Amino acid sequence: MAWWLFVRGMESTQVDITQALTLVVKGPGRHRVVHHFLTERELAEFALGLEEGLVEAGWRLEGFEAERRTGADRRRQPRIPSDRRIR
Repeated sequence: MAWWLFVRGMESTQVDITQALTLVVKGPGRHRVVHHFLTERELAEFALGLEEGLVEAGWRLEGFEAERRTGADRRRQPRIPSDRRIR
């Protein structure tokens, strides 16, 4: 999951991307729009166009957080003995 926060004056708009190929635009105010995509590429192209449109309309990026982890959750994988002498 990732999010970007854009501000313009006293207004804010947050863009959230979920793991389910969904992009949610929250703001300004109570305005909320949900977009669903079939592929990550479609989602990324839309998000890029949205960002460019917001910046052109006078919004500025205030903050963001992007999920950097990829692959399987290691906490659920079987542990390998930490003592390397055991093999």
